[in-house]
Amino acid sequence: MTNTIYKFSAAITLLLCFLIITSIACMGQNTVDSYHVGFKDSTKIANKDSLFIKTYSDNINITTGMSTRNFAFSLDYPNSLQLVLMPNEIQQLSLDLDYRFISVGISYSPNFLNNSDPIKGHTTRKSFGLSLNTNAWKFRFDYAKTKGFFVENTQDYDSSWNPGKPYIQLPELTNSQIGFQLSYNFNKRFSQRSITSGEEKQLRSAMSFIPSLYAYYFRLYDQPDTMSAVYASGDYLRDIDINLVLPFAGTLVFAKNWYVTTSIGPSIGVDIYQTNSLSAIGDDPRSKTLMSFGYLTRIGLGYTGRKWYFGSDAIYREYQHNNQADEKVVKLFYSLQFYVGFRINPPKFVKKSVDWTEKVAPVKL
Repeated sequence: MTNTIYKFSAAITLLLCFLIITSIACMGQNTVDSYHVGFKDSTKIANKDSLFIKTYSDNINITTGMSTRNFAFSLDYPNSLQLVLMPNEIQQLSLDLDYRFISVGISYSPNFLNNSDPIKGHTTRKSFGLSLNTNAWKFRFDYAKTKGFFVENTQDYDSSWNPGKPYIQLPELTNSQIGFQLSYNFNKRFSQRSITSGEEKQLRSAMSFIPSLYAYYFRLYDQPDTMSAVYASGDYLRDIDINLVLPFAGTLVFAKNWYVTTSIGPSIGVDIYQTNSLSAIGDDPRSKTLMSFGYLTRIGLGYTGRKWYFGSDAIYREYQHNNQADEKVVKLFYSLQFYVGFRINPPKFVKKSVDWTEKVAPVKL
């Protein structure tokens, strides 16, 4: 992988460790500053322990943001043969709407923010997400499609390549992924919704254990003749990843309306994949079911007021599975986003529709 990715991962990990230790030190606070609970607001408190969480879910929370995100697939084969596929880093604009237990978000990569790069090529990405939230449970469905990759280790396939020259570019290579995340918050004093959505506000520092189930289907594909420098066929990876991520999360409230949030933890899971390996005779399709191991880190800084909220959020996740001592597949994902949001009162028909849904729902929303 590139040095930039390693530096990004190391910096986040070190900062997370520092902030989590700081959060633990703050957990002993026994009093609440007057500004934490003294402002007026007609919003009802959904969480019984109102000294720790204030909810704004009776308002429609509208969040806009810009993010830089990327991911990479590293396929390592015997005889020190490696293929590292990455899209070019892209800037995305996003819009999220949160009301009560429903969250909907879309994002896209506009051309005016992502000019074609003669070195790494052009990448486009579109995504859609839908979340359903209760006080403890959070379910999120995601779909994303990314088009346009380059071979990060081009020097292994072109001996004349050196930095500054164009990488092997795969403009039609496409990755599509679809799946869900299901998480459970063990501490009712800790708010997951306060991290980026503005639906809730963490009034006092708190920590929680939030085990999460990630289940995703990945497909990496291309036209058969556009990747002849590496493969001859069009499908390079089909993968079902099922991972249990086990992070500890903490939010440190350090000033009026300001907070820092962190999470870090390992992951363990199963990868059911089919990939075209490289061999002396060409493509070599293989199918395996293997255990995977990895970790996730996250850090965010934010401000939450009565009407407005804003902040930034960085995430790094990596996991891998080994088939043999010298054969493995590594997947990594990282992102950095900046967002700003505001709250409005819901239209009457929206409020009535959601009220009716909450009444007939088989579980408490």
